[in-house]
Amino acid sequence: MELPKEAQDAGPQVDPSLYDAMAAAAKLYQRTLRQTPAAIDYLKDRGVDGQTAKAFGIGFAPNDWQTTTQAIGNDKLAVEAGLAIRNDAGRVYDRFRGRIMFPIRDSRGRVIAMGGRAMPGDDDGPKYLNSPETPIFHKGRQLYGLYEARQADSQLESLLVVEGYMDVVSLAQFGVRNAVATLGTATTEQHLELLFRSAPTVVFCFDGDRAGRGAATRAVERALPTLRDGRTVRLLFLPDGEDPDTLVRSEGAEGFQQRLAAATPLSEFLLDQLNAEADLGSVDGRARLVELARPHLQAMPQGAFHAGFRSAIAELSGLSVEDIDAALKAAPQRRSAPPPPEDHAAPDPQALPALTGPAARACRLIIEQPGLAARLGDSFHIEPAGDAAIVLLNELVETCSNAPTMTTAQLAERLRNTTSGVLVDHLLMTLRLPATLDNLEADLDDTLERVVAQTRRQRVQALLDASQQRALSKAEQAELRALYAAKAR
Repeated sequence: MELPKEAQDAGPQVDPSLYDAMAAAAKLYQRTLRQTPAAIDYLKDRGVDGQTAKAFGIGFAPNDWQTTTQAIGNDKLAVEAGLAIRNDAGRVYDRFRGRIMFPIRDSRGRVIAMGGRAMPGDDDGPKYLNSPETPIFHKGRQLYGLYEARQADSQLESLLVVEGYMDVVSLAQFGVRNAVATLGTATTEQHLELLFRSAPTVVFCFDGDRAGRGAATRAVERALPTLRDGRTVRLLFLPDGEDPDTLVRSEGAEGFQQRLAAATPLSEFLLDQLNAEADLGSVDGRARLVELARPHLQAMPQGAFHAGFRSAIAELSGLSVEDIDAALKAAPQRRSAPPPPEDHAAPDPQALPALTGPAARACRLIIEQPGLAARLGDSFHIEPAGDAAIVLLNELVETCSNAPTMTTAQLAERLRNTTSGVLVDHLLMTLRLPATLDNLEADLDDTLERVVAQTRRQRVQALLDASQQRALSKAEQAELRALYAAKAR
């Protein structure tokens, strides 16, 4: 009998020793956690008790170079499992050191990867470090916490998609046991199929700011092709300065569940967006509404959702359903990516802003390997505050995350004869990466941490300077508190 695809998590011809290696590492990390008071205190400070830590298999990686590798007893196996790194000199050393460890399990409960969070005050490397792709682990096909959610309830009615490990764990601590997280990547159609195989309703959680709204738009676009009958998507927008971890602590499980119950239906979010972009008080505006809705309708499979959304567009535009159908038939099929810009005079390089600092390096790393952008997630956005390198960084992440297989050459062609394209060419020529750099992913994580820390410091200073001239508004006061709290975490 042919097994369902879900049971074949790792694909054919996978060395079973990889699972043994991951299980051995997980046991080592759990044992080390019990012997590390500082790590236990950190988890307690985050509100995580021993029972929850045990349920998720949380551990602590020894803060040395070869304990994990020695526990596995096979250097080659440790490297292949993503638990160790081999440098140019051939020396093998542990990938995770001195970190809170979150095992990532497949649908059968086997540990297939690890996520490590640095301890507070440890600036040696990125805050979060994840396992690389391995024969048994593919980021775009796995969700953190899904196995634990299924164990808590085999008949899940809904799943809540949040951003990070601690969000999942904190929500479970407070009794919200249906949360999962993508593993540093944007939500893929594979993720959505996995979610819908587990529950009929999926709720995405986003920040309520502009970046969160943009992330919601991209998630909706990916969800539309998967919305067959019986499937529902809702969107939960959080108050400014809050994340699921902090919100469930302040409001409790009951308050958080009330927010979930009031989450915005996907159709309502999409219609509100279309309304905001079209003036329904004019004939031209109603025609534009249909034009804007066209690619969404084309992306949806036929069924009840498609029919209901089409009827809503017809009602808003004042057209008949038959008119909408005619417009769809006349429209070209939606393209997966926009065409490169038309030829025009390239911007003068001498007139362009200089790109400096960690943001410029982050741009260069993504240019070197555009696929890195896909793992940053839909919600990635850093407020530029006048920094041209951050403006370019945001654009590169958005461009590359929508085309995970894009090459450097394709990226350059996509941006040809634009200001961003000239800046990309300039970075390729002037910012060289070390030949010995063998872990672009970890380097990008580290660099982005420095970008975020830099922009946070700048914003804090700007707010403090403003407070010397005038009284800060309530929103600014809340933002300042949130910035300090983020720095403390």
